[in-house]
Order: sequence, then structure tokens, then C-alpha cells
Amino acid sequence: PGTEHVILELPDFDTRATSCQVYNASGLLLENVAITSLRTSIDVSAFPNGVYWLKVSDRTLKMLIH
Repeated sequence: PGTEHVILELPDFDTRATSCQVYNASGLLLENVAITSLRTSIDVSAFPNGVYWLKVSDRTLKMLIH
């Protein structure tokens, strides 16, 4: 769970020209975050409690904020 920032770590991922999209549970795109290193901080402080989805290339990750 995260409340301020979530650290996205992708140690085996090529970060060139890559981004992470953050979607809410309804599928609405909330944020598009540029991935510039193998550790990327995503500010989630404005997001209400709930389930979110992070999409990075062909990967989809579930994120819970409470």
C-alpha cells in the first residue's frame, strides 16, 4: 500500500522511451509517468483510497491505496 509516493522498480526493464500509465478501477487514465531510471517515484498523494492499475509496456500491476 502507498499513501504519498510509490516506488516502481523495474530492474530487468529497458527504460528507453518508456512510460507508466496509472488507471483507476474504472479504467480512467489518471497519470502518465515517464520512466527515466530503474527506480521511478510516482506521486499518489492526491489519489483517493482504492485499487489502481499501473501499465508498463506489456505489464499490468495492481496497486492498492488505503
